[in-house]
Amino acid sequence: MIKRNFLDLLIGLTVSIIIFNFYHFTKELSLGQYSDWLINYQGGFVRRGLIGEILFQIHSILSIRLDLVIFITVSLLYIFFYKNFLKIIKTLDFSFLNLLIIFSPLSFVWPVMEEKASGRKDILYLFFLSLIALNLKKINFYNQKYLIILLSAVTIFSHTGFLFLIPSFLIIFLLCNSEKKVLIILKEIFFIILSLFIFLIILLNNTQVGPEQIKLICDSVSNFVRSDCTTIGYIATLGWSFELNLDLKKSLWMRDYYHLFFSLAFLICFLPLLIVFYFSKFSNFKKFNVLLFFCFFLMGTIPLYYVGVDYGRYLHLTYLSSIIIYAVALQNKVIIFDLPKNNYFKKFTIKPFVLVFIIFLYGFTFTVPHCCNNNFKFNFKKLVLKINEKLN
Repeated sequence: MIKRNFLDLLIGLTVSIIIFNFYHFTKELSLGQYSDWLINYQGGFVRRGLIGEILFQIHSILSIRLDLVIFITVSLLYIFFYKNFLKIIKTLDFSFLNLLIIFSPLSFVWPVMEEKASGRKDILYLFFLSLIALNLKKINFYNQKYLIILLSAVTIFSHTGFLFLIPSFLIIFLLCNSEKKVLIILKEIFFIILSLFIFLIILLNNTQVGPEQIKLICDSVSNFVRSDCTTIGYIATLGWSFELNLDLKKSLWMRDYYHLFFSLAFLICFLPLLIVFYFSKFSNFKKFNVLLFFCFFLMGTIPLYYVGVDYGRYLHLTYLSSIIIYAVALQNKVIIFDLPKNNYFKKFTIKPFVLVFIIFLYGFTFTVPHCCNNNFKFNFKKLVLKINEKLN
């Protein structure tokens, strides 16, 4: 009970800090976290513009300041996502491995440790994923695809990169309907995939955004954006060609050990989850390897690392998606975590204070940068240096 109450408190604190950080990003009209929400269709259809257009219309119809509409919307998305996430992880037993999974450096506290990640459109995808995970089974089977298609459309047309994370919606659909006949499920999935393909064609036919469109977007939000909107910030990046985008990314890829560092970060932060999947079995398909199935999901996210450079963000999104998938799979009894009798983890016992120390050491002392850095960020480095300075 104490553990679960502590989790409530920690998640509440996490949400409060993220909202506080985003308030400052909104106040200073930040070029990254805030300006991305301003992209709209006032200059015509553009990628990443759907959620911005919805917020712009709310601002226009209700005559509420656009920055306030954005701040309230993003805050509510965080509140409801973390509320849903708390419900999901509370379905897990608090074993040693599961606690390490919950408190991984890439888990729910990551946006606090890496504050520049606060307020990104990532929260839109995460909220929709948690919504599907908690509510899909409550909907008639033949109507479930319409919810997935609708939320996929809003997600993809608000940020193109999320296209590579949408398979998580399909995995949740499969897990929630594992008792259905294969042919029936395949028909529903075909309909969803066909819709996603249509969305992709629409996006590919609208990749080029001209200076006139960018100016019209900037003019429509002129009271809520910096004066250099057409040249700097997320709205301005709409005009970048794929080649220019790729050249900028290559300059980061060429940094010493950039890919190697994030591969190491993946192994360290995903290790408890990989161990659990390795020792898990499918209830009805025991010959299929759960870890291999999970690797297919991970492989689907690889294009993200080619078209973008925010590797830490992508790992965080993939990690939270993986926890939700893991919890839903256990809840629906699709997989069974089954350690061999002589396994070390089965025999492993640990005193509470040692457990707390290990979790603190693993989950809170370091974090993975969201982008453009190939070193771990040690969260208490400044504090340790100050103490050392005073002692000397």
